[in-house]
Amino acid sequence: MIRLGAHPLAGIGARGTRREWQEVRRRLPARAVSIHAAPTTQEPRIAAPDLIRERIAFRPIAPLTCDVEPHRDGVRIIPIGELDMNGAPIADARLSEVRAAGFRRLILDLRRVTFIDVAGLRLVLGWTDALLADGEVAFEVIPGPPHVQRIFALTATADGVAFVDAGDVRRPRALRVA
Repeated sequence: MIRLGAHPLAGIGARGTRREWQEVRRRLPARAVSIHAAPTTQEPRIAAPDLIRERIAFRPIAPLTCDVEPHRDGVRIIPIGELDMNGAPIADARLSEVRAAGFRRLILDLRRVTFIDVAGLRLVLGWTDALLADGEVAFEVIPGPPHVQRIFALTATADGVAFVDAGDVRRPRALRVA
């Protein structure tokens, strides 16, 4: 018999009887507990309580989008979302498009980036090196939030990137490019 407690599994040892586990399954919502037979004894046992996962609303991560703000001879590219292995090619494509359009100044604004990994770091460093070697187009980066800037500090690459203050760049109306 199951003793009543605050937790639905209260009173059940590591190896409960079949009746105890049936009672647990009756009291818990569907898929809250995974019960299967142990490989050696064929007695039911708990695999993992999944109570926390049931309460979390899982949602798919939206792909990275880029706002493009042209002004005079420069353009600001604003990645929105995660600049990771999925988002870096999107931002790279936008940077390539605006460079091909003939802008003389590219500004990558990281303030709306929520996450950056080594792919995003590689994107920033690659564009910095390529446009430094080119010499015709200026490439500047507006720093992101502290958790985004941390990757530059950890890899000691902040000195190689031309970070500029956001106040140095005029803010015209944004054009949304998906």
